[in-house]
Amino acid sequence: MKKILVASILTIVFLAGCKGQAEDGKYKDIAQCLTEKGVKEYGAFWCPNCANQKKMFGDDYRYITYIECDPRGENGDPEACRAASVDRYPTWTFPGQEPTIGTTAPEILAQKANCDLTGAQADITPVDESMVGDNTSAPATEIAINEDGFAPSEVSIKAGTTVTFTNTGENDHWPASDVHPTHELCPGFDSLNPLKPGETYSHTFDDVEVCTMHDHIFANHTGKITIE
Repeated sequence: MKKILVASILTIVFLAGCKGQAEDGKYKDIAQCLTEKGVKEYGAFWCPNCANQKKMFGDDYRYITYIECDPRGENGDPEACRAASVDRYPTWTFPGQEPTIGTTAPEILAQKANCDLTGAQADITPVDESMVGDNTSAPATEIAINEDGFAPSEVSIKAGTTVTFTNTGENDHWPASDVHPTHELCPGFDSLNPLKPGETYSHTFDDVEVCTMHDHIFANHTGKITIE
């Protein structure tokens, strides 16, 4: 009876361990090709668009070369991100080509990298080449807000860019335009209510101007957005 019990326990432990193992999916060949071609993704651990990008690849994302731009993230390498002139996440860089910014379908990345899709799984359909780098309606950038302030605290963006603020802290935070407490410097740039941990607020900056900002709850935390 004891032998049967021990055998049963070992079987359960074995199955539990196997269940969590990553499995190759339909994007394995594409992910491996991107890495072989020197393609890199730059992002941040708090970036929701980066999370969506990772979700697209599923378990095959482990084959992607990913650079974490936030020094607080795992293996953070902000110097590499600055050297690559990355200011929006996710950004995909291709040797000898312009980068692709925004959450992008694996098939589009594969075509831009000149990966051979014929060797990939049969359920992957090549996309029109004209779609490469054109699957985002507007540029976007991400800023974290937490007990340490804004990260990054200063950014330069193009007019028409949407900036998303994500509360990565443990307390409520409230991103808004100066001047405290009226927020009138850049009209419309005001979350109007506190962001709870994990919540986001987005604002599109259409005018060429300089918007200084602060956390309405922690007013000594400040930053600046330059719209060009």
